[in-house]
Amino acid sequence: MKKSLLAVFLAAPILFTSCATIVSGSKKKVTISSTPSEASVYINDVEVGKTPLETKLKRKQSYNVLIKLDNYEDYSVKINKKFNAWYLGNIMLGGAVGFIIDPITGAMFKLDPTIIYVDFDKVKASKELNEPIPVAASSN
Repeated sequence: MKKSLLAVFLAAPILFTSCATIVSGSKKKVTISSTPSEASVYINDVEVGKTPLETKLKRKQSYNVLIKLDNYEDYSVKINKKFNAWYLGNIMLGGAVGFIIDPITGAMFKLDPTIIYVDFDKVKASKELNEPIPVAASSN
């Protein structure tokens, strides 16, 4: 009986792991900033605050971000959900439950970009000169 209990205790972390959920979580921090600051930020048509802004977004969906500042042209960017390689850790670690839990929590996805920076003065100058718009967007 003791050996069976010990075997279950030792096997549980491997059999019941959700690799991406444990490593990545179901939400991701996204940072949005601008120059000048105090630009209004809308995520999926809902105003969420003013720049600089940090928010946590669920990993299991994509988002449309609109950044508005008076007297400047609006800037929009899409935050896409992409496959998170940590999900494959369920195969290596034998986490059968993880194949179910990670998709439900959204941890099998990552968001890109997670850092968005807009320099409205450069955007305005680029539009006037008919040049590409310089905007920084990156992921962690």
